[in-house]
Amino acid sequence: MDSGRDFLLASFVTSTWGQWEHSWHQRTPMAAARRPERTDGLPIERHGLLAVLDLSDGKWIWQMPLDSPAGFVFVDDFLLVASQQGSRVHSFSPNLTQRLPISHPLMNDLHSVSRTERGILITSSGTDALLELSLAGQLIWGWFATEHGYCLDPAGRRRRIARSRDYRDVLIRTGDQATHCNSATTVTGSDNTPRILLLLFHQGEVVEIEYATGKHRVVLDGLINPHSLRHLGDGGWCLTSSGANAIIKLSPNYWIESIIEADFDWPQDALWIEDREVIIADANNSRIVRWDLLASAPSDEYVFDSDWKIYQIEFVNRNWVDLVKDRPEPLVDFGVADE
Repeated sequence: MDSGRDFLLASFVTSTWGQWEHSWHQRTPMAAARRPERTDGLPIERHGLLAVLDLSDGKWIWQMPLDSPAGFVFVDDFLLVASQQGSRVHSFSPNLTQRLPISHPLMNDLHSVSRTERGILITSSGTDALLELSLAGQLIWGWFATEHGYCLDPAGRRRRIARSRDYRDVLIRTGDQATHCNSATTVTGSDNTPRILLLLFHQGEVVEIEYATGKHRVVLDGLINPHSLRHLGDGGWCLTSSGANAIIKLSPNYWIESIIEADFDWPQDALWIEDREVIIADANNSRIVRWDLLASAPSDEYVFDSDWKIYQIEFVNRNWVDLVKDRPEPLVDFGVADE
């Protein structure tokens, strides 16, 4: 692996999985006797972390505690991290000084965050919504699945989202959501118009949304609990069908080109590196796998604590790692950052 791909930054939505697995699936709080709080006031099930893996020797060389970190993105050297249960986006300067978070009343159960020309695009699973926000937290554009035909949760109950309501402190279970949309990215259509691709977890679909009109069409279905839609350098796409324990590569026109299946258990994320290898976050096996595409077999694996529940992985450069790895453990405010 070349030196530009020696380090992985990974988010772990919790580092206490064994203490609240049932709570996680049900999206309900622990019983009081099993729900201790630390001195920072945050319920223990929300204690997650960011960590850096050195792929050259398989060692985890840095970690930072954070409130339920899920998707993250670098924007002009600033690190933005979606807090899944905190209903806000953490913001850090290049030296990891915590800044005011990005927050909006329509945020709930956040998953992915990506860059747009005007700000950031967030999947707010709890409100079945795509939210484009400025870096100051102003709503620029929104798309709500419940307004586009996805009105029922898996039990057949009708969902209604009021745009005027504040959902940030509302507990909304995955099973109460109509789509559990969890990954989105912008794309330019064949007619050169801006569009957005969105994954729908419950439906097992990839939908393409016209940015200007909000109209959508299903471009791929038959997936099982999909996650982590990524645009590849050849114009194609990669995603994980987590419930099917598969990693799927798509053509630019959304045709399935190849499928990787092995002894995975809930692949959460995958980095497809040209036609050489794929780095796979194999969540329930508590490992990261390097998959050799030529050999159609794993070439290496890197394990982590079984209490760490992985969400996203990204390559980071050595300069960033050198900047943060020797710092003392940051004093992260799990609530609202200081002004």
